[in-house]
Amino acid sequence: MRGMILVSGIRETLSTGRRWTARKEKEYQELRSYIEDLVVRNARPDQDLSVLFF
Repeated sequence: MRGMILVSGIRETLSTGRRWTARKEKEYQELRSYIEDLVVRNARPDQDLSVLFF
C-alpha cells in the first residue's frame, strides 16, 4: 500500500512579518517534525508513505 501526504502553507502561515527569522525557522522545523512523527505513528507497517512539504 502506498500513499502521499501533501502539506502546504506552513511558511506562509508563520511569516506574519516581513522577514523570515531564526525563531520562525525553529517553529517551522518543530511543526514539520511534529507532522512527520504523526504520520509515522499512524501509518500501518505495510504502508509506504511519502510526506511532501511545499
